[in-house]
Amino acid sequence: MTSTWLEARDSTHSLEEVDTYRRHLFLGGLHGSGAQELHEVLLQHPQLAGLKSGDAHLLQGQDLQRVRVGDDYLGGAGAFALHPRIRQLASRPFTTPERDSMLADWRQHWGDDTTTETRWVEYSPCNLLRVRSLADAFPGAHQIVVVRHPLADAYVTRDEINEHDFPLCDLVEHWIAAHEIYQRDRLGVKNLTTIHAEDLADKPQELLDQITRLLGLDPFSFDSRSLRTLSAKEHLSRWSNE
Repeated sequence: MTSTWLEARDSTHSLEEVDTYRRHLFLGGLHGSGAQELHEVLLQHPQLAGLKSGDAHLLQGQDLQRVRVGDDYLGGAGAFALHPRIRQLASRPFTTPERDSMLADWRQHWGDDTTTETRWVEYSPCNLLRVRSLADAFPGAHQIVVVRHPLADAYVTRDEINEHDFPLCDLVEHWIAAHEIYQRDRLGVKNLTTIHAEDLADKPQELLDQITRLLGLDPFSFDSRSLRTLSAKEHLSRWSNE
């Protein structure tokens, strides 16, 4: 699998708008994709600020805003992309007041210890289904979506929700539905990067270096050991033995 890097300015927005939001990074991917692991590793970088609770626990942006329902409302891990009103409830365009309200909510959790070099990171699994609406609302912002082999994603998701009798075929069906929406919506979206979890497992520092360059950050040596666990081999072996 090869990760895809897309970077260009959307000519439908002014330079002022693009400059306003270029310091924002939106990260998405299904619950078992490896997006959460990438989120945690990226925030080791001193120029990246994540959403945190009072005890410094990392938080998902979907749980900290009042504008759009999160994936729990839509059925949660392994189900939200199959909700019959997913388009209306999750991925419809943001109005300007909605965008401003979300930013106001998030700013309370990004912290005050920032500089002119800080990039603000927001991670939610359902960002996978919002790449177009996020690009329209935050011109100039970067987006990264992590995609994992559907069987590996399904096994990890089933373990996460602690439902070991949950049929894998249903979780794979959810993976297909979510990525069909993503593949349609990503066309023409600027500053969008697709990264495969298997690439993160095989060459984590190389991809992390690409991300830091893409975001205009200083070089940084990450502790990327947790990304090595994103290989699909173990889960494909589980499948062959069932």
